[in-house]
Amino acid sequence: LVIFAEAASDLGGHDSQAERALELYDRLGCEDDQFMVRSLLVRCLCEARLGEQHRLKGHHLLQQLQYALRQYLMKALAKANETGWAQNDSRYGFLIYNASLVFWSVARPMCRNGWQRHIINEATQILDALRAVRAAGSGGGGKPTGKGAPGGAAIPVSIDIPWLVELTLNLAFGLEDAGKDADAQKK
Repeated sequence: LVIFAEAASDLGGHDSQAERALELYDRLGCEDDQFMVRSLLVRCLCEARLGEQHRLKGHHLLQQLQYALRQYLMKALAKANETGWAQNDSRYGFLIYNASLVFWSVARPMCRNGWQRHIINEATQILDALRAVRAAGSGGGGKPTGKGAPGGAAIPVSIDIPWLVELTLNLAFGLEDAGKDADAQKK
């Protein structure tokens, strides 16, 4: 159901089908696993698109995008970090990377003067998680520990420097926008 919701969301214009599939998934009462995180990422995208569908502008659009980030993306990031999947098992680092892509997709309309200060916390959490996954991947960590771990192949997630730089610059602009120039220069 989650894979169907991801496909429906990616196709565009099928958010209602994606939401319905995720409602059915929730009814199943599945355990917290990668599919729970992936469902939260799809919900974040669908919720953010509601702003476009309802043609929200200004402060109302900002509120809608912040709601999507805080209600769904940050929960997905917390679940992936809380269980330590991404840091302890390199097979799940993609969850953090995908969360960063969803963050960028949702936060991109807020990347302008006067609005960037509203995404400082989210950008900081995404960057910290990406750096942790990158450090775990480069440190040789990542022994498979999940279901079926002995036979699982660890596929390291390569988090490239240009992506980290892009997100770091976005955070620095947000800090500058918030009047925290000294912190922005440190980033």
